[in-house]
Amino acid sequence: CSSSWADAVTIKKIEAIGKKMAPHRKKEIKKIAPIVFKLYKKYNHDPKIVLALLKVESDINQKAISKTKDYSMAQINFKVWNKEFKRLNFPAINLKKLKNDEAYALEVMGKILHILKNRYKGNPYWYSYYHSGTPKFQKAYLKRVQYQFSKINQEKKNYAKN
Repeated sequence: CSSSWADAVTIKKIEAIGKKMAPHRKKEIKKIAPIVFKLYKKYNHDPKIVLALLKVESDINQKAISKTKDYSMAQINFKVWNKEFKRLNFPAINLKKLKNDEAYALEVMGKILHILKNRYKGNPYWYSYYHSGTPKFQKAYLKRVQYQFSKINQEKKNYAKN
């Protein structure tokens, strides 16, 4: 998160970035932008990272359920993370809320990202552990997330040319 970006984070900018990543999800982006902004304020999570993860994980679809039973737009593996939350003495994850409430799902995601950011301090790609701790899967996942970043950067380059 660069200081110029951090100084200028607004809900409108989060919406604009989300719409570049997922133009077909404008309604969802508008709804979650204030929540992503809260995660930024609470945990200092770069909104670009959060939006890229949501795009890669579920295409920003709250009803998404994976083959491995990952739920919500944040694709949280309830079994794995509920066990980890209990180990860390955090409140248990509410599965019903996780499936049905975007704000709750994103808050749980925020906590998970906070855990990972602290666990993998010094690793500039700490967020790649969100999907998997397995190096093979991590590399592929990181490429998909970085592709989402390139969409934002490409828009900036195109704008600068005009």
